[in-house]
Amino acid sequence: TSEEVANGVVATILHNAQYGDIWGQNVGTDPHPVLTGKITNVTENLKLSKVTFHTYDGDTTTYATQYVVGYGLDFPTPERTGYRFDGWYAKADYSGNPLTRISDKETDDVDVYAKWLKFLDAKDGCYQIANADDLFVFAVMVDESDADVSCAKLTKDIVVNENVLNDDESLNEKAGPFREWTPIMKFKGTFDGQGHSISGLYYNNSKKEHIGFFGKLSLVSRDGKTVIENLGIKDSYFNGSNDVGSFVGNVSAHVTLRNVYNEGSVNGGTFIGGLVGYEISELTMINVYNTGKVSGRQCTGGLQGGSYGTGNTTIINSYTSRGALFGYVKNKTDSSLTKIHSYARNASDPGEEAISSEQIANGELAKLLHNYSDNGVDGSVWGQRIGRDPHPVFSGTIDTAETTVLSPAFKSVAKVRVQ
Repeated sequence: TSEEVANGVVATILHNAQYGDIWGQNVGTDPHPVLTGKITNVTENLKLSKVTFHTYDGDTTTYATQYVVGYGLDFPTPERTGYRFDGWYAKADYSGNPLTRISDKETDDVDVYAKWLKFLDAKDGCYQIANADDLFVFAVMVDESDADVSCAKLTKDIVVNENVLNDDESLNEKAGPFREWTPIMKFKGTFDGQGHSISGLYYNNSKKEHIGFFGKLSLVSRDGKTVIENLGIKDSYFNGSNDVGSFVGNVSAHVTLRNVYNEGSVNGGTFIGGLVGYEISELTMINVYNTGKVSGRQCTGGLQGGSYGTGNTTIINSYTSRGALFGYVKNKTDSSLTKIHSYARNASDPGEEAISSEQIANGELAKLLHNYSDNGVDGSVWGQRIGRDPHPVFSGTIDTAETTVLSPAFKSVAKVRVQ
């Protein structure tokens, strides 16, 4: 208020903030804070409490040491070479939720601890991702650093959040708050899940577009295309406005999805797809599936929400148990849109083969996918344990009451775990 500007309150707050020691005021003479570095004649009964920022050994940055009780304090964003800052925490073990400021209601001395995520080191030119922190650092390195991050591999199954979805695939708000994912926007190259999965990705902002594990794939890699392969997304929740997909929100470059699946929930307005939201370029999907919920206002598809333009779009030996393969297709010719040996629970367009829920559960679909071998595609990655797996998965083995069908598993998905 104007009164607080005149009586020294604002000057005291500014003076005790980071780099604020240049501020001062001679109350009664100076009508507002000035750059004298000294505060005098304050008649207000202001209490100062101590604040300590624990960052890292060797940090020479100047931080605030006090805050004005009743007014709180916004926390700074520290920097550290080779690391990404991941929030302030009240405990040294970083338990609890991250903090952004001292509350106006706080009165005691406060200690906060900076959490750091170390940038990944490449092994044989490829970045190894072993846990959730690695995944978040990888995203920052792609979008915010100058590093060449064109190759990445998962070395373990990753859990970002637990129990994100209810049994009906709605958001489990009681389990939150969740660690929020920031969609990757600038990746180009190869991301190989090596048969692992990512569970618990969470993004919920109905005003934002281009949402997914990758928000947008639009850059051209060295060999001309980006490949996402051998990866599953489970127990995850994505909600945006337009162009929302579990793997990619928007594709405007040459992209291949191979041996990937979604068992999460994808929601939004227009162009909402189980795997891909919207594509306006070149997209190939081989051995992929979606069993997750897909919900949107319009243009929703089990695998892809929308496909536009004359670029080649190809789907081979894949299926969705939710909806049709596509939600919207425009300006595609017979030669630029190819659907080969692919199945949909609600097949609605030429080239899509209808499949019933019974065929999905009883192994019939798994056998069809498993036995496919054409167009350079090896279908032996598919499998199913009848009575245990509710749908075909990437196990390479079909177990039925009558017989067991075995085929050599595709080597890059040999580690896929059947759920």
